[in-house]
Amino acid sequence: MDINKSKYDFNDFVEIIKILRSPNGCPWDREQTHESLKSNLIEESYEFLSEIDKKNIDGMKEELGDVLLQVLMHAQIAQDDGKFDINDVIDGIAKKMVFRHPHVFGEDKAVTSDNALDLFNQQKQKEKHFDKQVDVLKSIPESYPALIKAEKTASKLNKIQPNFFKKTVEENVELLKQTVVELDNVNEETIGKILWQVVTLAKIANVDAEIALTSINKRIVEKFENVENKIIENNKKIEEIDGETFKKYWEN
Repeated sequence: MDINKSKYDFNDFVEIIKILRSPNGCPWDREQTHESLKSNLIEESYEFLSEIDKKNIDGMKEELGDVLLQVLMHAQIAQDDGKFDINDVIDGIAKKMVFRHPHVFGEDKAVTSDNALDLFNQQKQKEKHFDKQVDVLKSIPESYPALIKAEKTASKLNKIQPNFFKKTVEENVELLKQTVVELDNVNEETIGKILWQVVTLAKIANVDAEIALTSINKRIVEKFENVENKIIENNKKIEEIDGETFKKYWEN
């Protein structure tokens, strides 16, 4: 390939990675595996997020390139192993986007972004063959940090039973009334302070907060699964019953 080009394109970059991984390429690049590069992808992603926070366009461009490097390295490793290549990756994500946007590429309609998100999630559930709502919760990757997993779990639970979980949050807020007076007053700073106090308390009590939160995440999903199974046994759907009825199932 021409290494003196004034401007490289995507295909050039793919070829560069292929050369780096070749027998005559770079020993370090050639030795890398999916496992050895796991932390690199996480680090490069966080560095890109940092540039977003700084609103540094040049930095974003550079760090996004580093993220792309990681994507292409993994794709090339897979190709070298005879599994898939970058074109398979692109084909897969393109088909996924078409399928999950029936309001753009099909006959469905979405007037608002909320409508669009609902359709997207419905299509995702069809794609993943989710039979029960707990399947949605179980689909949240175990590799997520506990706080991110808790946030995603809470978000999905709230969509399924918004009234019940809002009431539960309001009841728990009473336990924190020294910090929070009304739920409407909760903001990023308030949540940050509460989380900081919880983490500090865990430290004083010699409790690993990450392990504690991971454990409660697991128990919440298990309890939700038991509740949903009981509701299904009564020929009902969990998303269709009211909050008070759901509370009775939850507390029994």
